[in-house]
Amino acid sequence: MRRLTKLLVLPLLVVPVSVAGVSLAFTGVASAKAPKIVCTSLSGNYITQIPVTVSGCTNGPSGETSNTSPFTECQSSCTNVATWSDGTTQSTESYNAPDKTGKAAVKKCKDPNAIAYASETGTITSGYGAGGKLKATICVDSSTGDLSLAPGTTFSM
Repeated sequence: MRRLTKLLVLPLLVVPVSVAGVSLAFTGVASAKAPKIVCTSLSGNYITQIPVTVSGCTNGPSGETSNTSPFTECQSSCTNVATWSDGTTQSTESYNAPDKTGKAAVKKCKDPNAIAYASETGTITSGYGAGGKLKATICVDSSTGDLSLAPGTTFSM
């Protein structure tokens, strides 16, 4: 009876390992961690809807330091595709960006002309940096419509 138990347990231990090995062969490096991308600048324009560009980035694809995405006004369940400065590499982002206005914006952005700020959080769902977490605080200037990062903050992906 003891021998039979060992024979039954051994195949059960081997099968999950071989299934996991096959899965990895199809998906590439499943356990690879997304590179931490940190960008120090953001620009764009709310009024003219100039695309949003983040720059001064570390760990971009092939040393790329910036990416651009279309201007979208969205506060929840947003999706956006950013194209890196090489013109071909993309990152698809899923995020929420609820905004605050008035005195809260002036205080957060340290700017008397700030009309609003958005606290963006989310994930890179596919493309370069997939699995990375998005975090940024974006300010809007009421007189020009210019977008920028809140002072002392970064755009991390």
